[in-house]
Amino acid sequence: MPDMKKFTKKNQEGFEQEFCKVVRRFQNIQTDSSKNKFSVDSPLGIFMAGENVKSIQQVMYNEFQQVDDAALEYISYKEQTAVELSVVFQNLDQAFFTIKEILLVTPNTKDEENYADWYPFKSKIVAYVDFEESLFNLQMMVDKKKIKVLKRDDRMASTSSDKSLLTAITNNFNHVSIRV
Repeated sequence: MPDMKKFTKKNQEGFEQEFCKVVRRFQNIQTDSSKNKFSVDSPLGIFMAGENVKSIQQVMYNEFQQVDDAALEYISYKEQTAVELSVVFQNLDQAFFTIKEILLVTPNTKDEENYADWYPFKSKIVAYVDFEESLFNLQMMVDKKKIKVLKRDDRMASTSSDKSLLTAITNNFNHVSIRV
């Protein structure tokens, strides 16, 4: 657990800048049709290898390398989590990321616009962020295009750290939904 006494205004600004950089790189991950979504050469694997990670725990990893055609048909039609990771990035001790890569449901073949862009093992990546409770009263969801921010406990007031982080996020990203 980080030393909360050392979370000064200067550290807060450094935290906000580093947080926004990590989120921006996360949003730039381009998923592909790879079956093994957390292999070293997968987009998520490359992203994680390029980041300064303090701790990582693999919660779930479904490898689909040996999937036969009958199972492929089932997987293609059912949204399923391929990878789930719990991550703390270096210099972001106050943010706890849960990163999930989820296989997308095959669109209806009659929906030509969406079906044309679909391929087997197409996926989306989402990060859920919980923050150190003594500093922040926020929770966050980050996906490719948007960031959603919620108050963790409606009974508690927003902290100065909350306000400062929200300002940094709204200044750095276009599609931010805030409900605090």
